[in-house]
Amino acid sequence: MKTKKLTASAAALAAVMGLAAASSANAFTIYPGQNLLEDDDFESQVVDTNGNNQLDVGDTLEGIVNITKIVGQSIPGLPFNNVLGSGTQLAAIFKTEVTSRTDIVPGFANYSFGTKTGETSIFKFFALNAETFPSSGGCTSFAACETLLTAGASAWWEFGFTGDADEEWNSTNTPVNPDIFTGVSTSLALGNFKFALGLIDKHNAPDLKLVDLDCLPGILYNCAGDGKVQLAASGSVLGTKEILAQNPNFPYTVSSDTDFHINVVPEPTSLALLGAGLFGFGFRQRKNQA
Repeated sequence: MKTKKLTASAAALAAVMGLAAASSANAFTIYPGQNLLEDDDFESQVVDTNGNNQLDVGDTLEGIVNITKIVGQSIPGLPFNNVLGSGTQLAAIFKTEVTSRTDIVPGFANYSFGTKTGETSIFKFFALNAETFPSSGGCTSFAACETLLTAGASAWWEFGFTGDADEEWNSTNTPVNPDIFTGVSTSLALGNFKFALGLIDKHNAPDLKLVDLDCLPGILYNCAGDGKVQLAASGSVLGTKEILAQNPNFPYTVSSDTDFHINVVPEPTSLALLGAGLFGFGFRQRKNQA
């Protein structure tokens, strides 16, 4: 019985944490402290500078991101927050440019990416008051897909390269011909990537602290500085075969599975509720031990 009471108290504390971090304008929850954001992504080569149907230096990638799940990681036992079905959405648009290509075997290469020419950031997050992300391929142009994520949305975090030595974006073992992905299943990985970016503007989003990177140059993050950034992410590059079967005019040819890591600064009300929750949690423990 003692274990059950302790579990119930922990669950209550988790509820306090979640409620404290939730924005009144959004049904999804961003927890104080470490958060794991899981997503569905679509992206495509938008500019082929030399017309060779390969991803080369100077070519650009653009995509859309849908956060489907948010997991609070700072306190063990916090429930994950399923954004899907919440009536709102956290989504993003990204635009990046190839800065280097290193061929490894025929048809595959390692890449580095930077800020797209003419842009000041790479990722722009938005909080939406409706679930409009085209997860089933419900739009037929880049502009139409992006409009679904920005019309009436609230601007949130904006990430990119800020001059921090730890910032990077690399992919490994990636097909050089983006068209390959159109015939590959959304469950089959063809390449991996990771990136570490800085915060350019938080707009209407919660404040962020730094995230500690897993440092192992050449394999994990290179960590050329102090090993800390505001956004760290990694994932796999996947196909779009099933999506294009539903909508042959869907403009994105590649999908991906990405885990984003952020560290949210607790709001004053969150800290107050957390203190109350911890006090109640400790009182329950002492009562059970008496």
